[in-house]
Amino acid sequence: MVFVPVAGSIKKRVSVSLDRRGKERKMVVVFAGRGHDRIDLDLSSIHKAPETKGGIVVRGVLRDCASARVRGLIRIEKNAKKSEDSMEGRVLLIGDKAKVDISPYLEIKNDDVKASHAVTVGVPDQEQLFYLRSRGLSEEQAVGLLVDGFLGQSVAGQQDKRVGLECGRVKKYALG
Repeated sequence: MVFVPVAGSIKKRVSVSLDRRGKERKMVVVFAGRGHDRIDLDLSSIHKAPETKGGIVVRGVLRDCASARVRGLIRIEKNAKKSEDSMEGRVLLIGDKAKVDISPYLEIKNDDVKASHAVTVGVPDQEQLFYLRSRGLSEEQAVGLLVDGFLGQSVAGQQDKRVGLECGRVKKYALG
């Protein structure tokens, strides 16, 4: 797995090359922006050999006036038969001025593959916030709990302590 934590303004390009038969590699990107941060990410998963498996998972939180542009490319070359890949992007916007442009792209040069993409952008669920507030949490604590769960989904099940620490750093940054 390739884990990419991003907190604050940055321009970053990350590419995974699946160039050996049967190779598997997943990319997980967790980002947070606040204030006037600008995040610019170019992500790619390139399949050059048959029977490869990839995946791009993107989770982000933007607050205040922060913005992000995320481009995710899955390219499956002609000789990469029976390869599989997907991109899933989810971004949580906190504040009415935060914005995101997240674009998945598929370049498929072979018809014997599986490839998909999905993107969702949303705001904190008001019913969930109300429920948490009715249990004695402040607005800030309730939002923090939602953000923690939202970003934590991306790295659930990871045994690497560094991944957990870095994800925690991104969460802390997101909550300001």
